[in-house]
Amino acid sequence: MEFTQGAKDLIEKNLHDIMGYMTLAEKDRADVEKELRSSFYEGSEAKAKERNSSTVTEEDVRKAFSDEGTPQEITAAYMKSYAGGLKRAGFWWRSAAYIIDGVILAIIIFILASPFILISMWAEYIDQTSWIVGLVILVNLAIGLIVLGVIFCYTVVFEGRWGRTPGKYLLGLKVIKVDGTPIGYKEALLRNIPKFFGNFIIIDALIMVIFFGKEKQRAFDKVADTIVVHTRG
Repeated sequence: MEFTQGAKDLIEKNLHDIMGYMTLAEKDRADVEKELRSSFYEGSEAKAKERNSSTVTEEDVRKAFSDEGTPQEITAAYMKSYAGGLKRAGFWWRSAAYIIDGVILAIIIFILASPFILISMWAEYIDQTSWIVGLVILVNLAIGLIVLGVIFCYTVVFEGRWGRTPGKYLLGLKVIKVDGTPIGYKEALLRNIPKFFGNFIIIDALIMVIFFGKEKQRAFDKVADTIVVHTRG
């Protein structure tokens, strides 16, 4: 059966979208992509045959995909069968990513907060009049808001949108739901709550080592129903 170029392009576009949601090792990814491509071509051919045509058009492809579900639904169906075999990242891999992210965060915060830090240092060398004291309080508040804002954007936005921070990306790690599907901003926020409270992240990590070593989940991974896995190899 003949496929129009538009039909072929649409199949490849939809396949690309679906594979973008999947977190799999390279071999598994290649197998799943091959299986899905074959399924989509067969489904599109079936739609063309229903209208007694020997040419598969874009409309046939759209109907075939609508029968399969949305890209997220197709991803979920596949990932649930693969999630158990994904290699989970342990304490040391996650600690290394945390250190990398910490260095990057420190640089970003220093750059953004530098003007306020300079103002605060300048205020220490002049008379502590009431307006100077008020200025110092406002400056310190601004620095605190910058720190919280940068941490929020760096952790919650990066993970909620892409499932990984730059540190995790460099080490080939990714955060996903326990069933293998991508996380959203809600899960990213829940699992990162300890990072907004200083040393609380250390306690959270110790809970992982002591109580959830087998699953390699921090306490707030349990709350968010998330895991961290290796995406390479």
